[in-house]
Amino acid sequence: MSAVPRSAAEITPAWLTSILDHPVDVVAVERIGEEYGFAGQVLRVRLRQGSNLVVKLWDTTTAAGDRELHFSEQFADRAGIPLPRFHGGRVDGGRGVLVTDAIDIARQGDVLVAEGTGSISSIAATLGVLHARFWEHDDLSRPWLRDYTMIRPPEWFAERRREFVDRFGEFEPGPARAVFAGVPAALGVIAERWWDVPSTVVHGDLHLDNVVWRADGAPVILDWANCGRGPGVIDLAEVIFGMAGPDQRGPVIGSYLDALRSHGQVVTDTDLVRWLGGALLRWFLFHTFGTARWIPATDRPERMQQDNLMRVQRSLEEWSEVDPGLFEELGQASR
Repeated sequence: MSAVPRSAAEITPAWLTSILDHPVDVVAVERIGEEYGFAGQVLRVRLRQGSNLVVKLWDTTTAAGDRELHFSEQFADRAGIPLPRFHGGRVDGGRGVLVTDAIDIARQGDVLVAEGTGSISSIAATLGVLHARFWEHDDLSRPWLRDYTMIRPPEWFAERRREFVDRFGEFEPGPARAVFAGVPAALGVIAERWWDVPSTVVHGDLHLDNVVWRADGAPVILDWANCGRGPGVIDLAEVIFGMAGPDQRGPVIGSYLDALRSHGQVVTDTDLVRWLGGALLRWFLFHTFGTARWIPATDRPERMQQDNLMRVQRSLEEWSEVDPGLFEELGQASR
């Protein structure tokens, strides 16, 4: 019997019994989430009795490696947030498998569909709980965690600048153009604004395609293949700038702060805005230089890429009213 199945055909009752330690009667195995670009193969296993299961198969020789299995084994049960129950997993011969309960999904998030303030606030509150649980925790030293405290050097961005401009053109005059042209200054401002930011567990790939809502309304964050350690505002920036509109940001930030504080981590509004300014610059650089060489293969990711480019430009313009000091710092650092 293969330790790690290669396809749905190998998700047999005998193999599942080896994972679950009790016999099961499989009714059907079907692939799910393919239209949302889920990494690897995600398979829903319908059982005749008991909770249905999800089996995820993926290539561990990629950059993601086996982080998701480590997260599920070591962190998931004490993260304090809604996550599917973990049953087991294995890595063998460059392939990985993860088995969890299936989620009673009421709704799947979609990066191309706007969400209401309540839904986005619930994601922010969930992040607040997770981040508070692992705030400066000893477990952040685990070697399998990706290190989000590291920022690429200016040379890396310089290599990609021409490629981005050739594909997408120059930004119009304004904050986005200034940041794009002044990467060394932006990197310096990020470092200055993050000198005291605590480290925690970071999801690292948070977007609405990786969020589902259960029937009780609770959001469940999926796909922990890029999880790591670093500033929690990296995740929060994806919510504040990638999901929320300008009128939604105040309540969403409040939900995050309330969750942090209710779990013993007191952060001032002023500090969070300062940290978010650095996170916004990093978020901008990621969605511009970081995707300069990414060529979408289908229409959906191409629309996502174009939507992200519009959002990063608009977010910088909107945030200049919330945090004008950020852009003053950029100007000073560029001189």
